[in-house]
Amino acid sequence: VSAEGCGAPLHFDIRTVCVVQLFGSKTWMVSARPAVADPHRNFVAPEGAEGMDYDGRRLSAPDDLVAYLLQPGDWLHVPRG
Repeated sequence: VSAEGCGAPLHFDIRTVCVVQLFGSKTWMVSARPAVADPHRNFVAPEGAEGMDYDGRRLSAPDDLVAYLLQPGDWLHVPRG
């Protein structure tokens, strides 16, 4: 549950995330590919960063984000990483 205009910074999770839109609408920006194939911890990118370090690996900011507009009754499955 989140208020209008609220969102999360660019990040990835160690778990699969399933989002269910109950009311209102929300746009989710999701990369078509995982940032890390098998992450062992969640990661939040610094705001505006072009690149970031994740356990000694240099990650580039994703350039393939896809916008998904969820409406009531929609769901979105986001794999880990």
